[in-house]
Amino acid sequence: IALISFFFTVTCIIIIIYILSPCAILSAVCACAAESSSSCGVPVVSSRIVGGTDAVIGEWPWQVAVTYNDYFICGGSLINTQWVLSAAHCFDFDPTPSKYLIYMGLYQLNANFQNTRRSSVEKIIINSQYSSAAGKGDIALVKMTNPVIYTDYILPICLPTMYVTFPTGMDCWVTGWGRVNAGGESRTLIIHSDCN
Repeated sequence: IALISFFFTVTCIIIIIYILSPCAILSAVCACAAESSSSCGVPVVSSRIVGGTDAVIGEWPWQVAVTYNDYFICGGSLINTQWVLSAAHCFDFDPTPSKYLIYMGLYQLNANFQNTRRSSVEKIIINSQYSSAAGKGDIALVKMTNPVIYTDYILPICLPTMYVTFPTGMDCWVTGWGRVNAGGESRTLIIHSDCN
């Protein structure tokens, strides 16, 4: 299972959630520079590592882990103090909010860091166009029970206006809670440098 966050060096963000393979859940997020406020889309820690290596703690402060009954199931992106964007199919098995937790400020799954915060879930809103993970509309909004306080390790990603376009050839970064091999365990936030 992987949360993929594309960091674009030019304009704003776009959120796209799709299936790469049966074991990878992807969320593409392009960080906004031109249309963002200083409180979103810009990590305090900045150390872009290339070649599929582990990320640095705090490098992607909008990324979250979604757990179901204390088991990691999906990634997501923090979009403000109380809302997370994730994939709709993450909630197919059981849409009961009380069974989910959101972890923020993580660097490694199943490890507690002093910067990690956890929140219960109050509400899950599934896109009305969603029918299956292979179809369109595989996106969900998750409302946390309490607002999170932003830190250097927990910040929101920016959302673009509907008029934003992204030019072909734009540079980006891909990160994710990933498996480094088929059937492997999801673990550290991993960065890859190639995407189109």
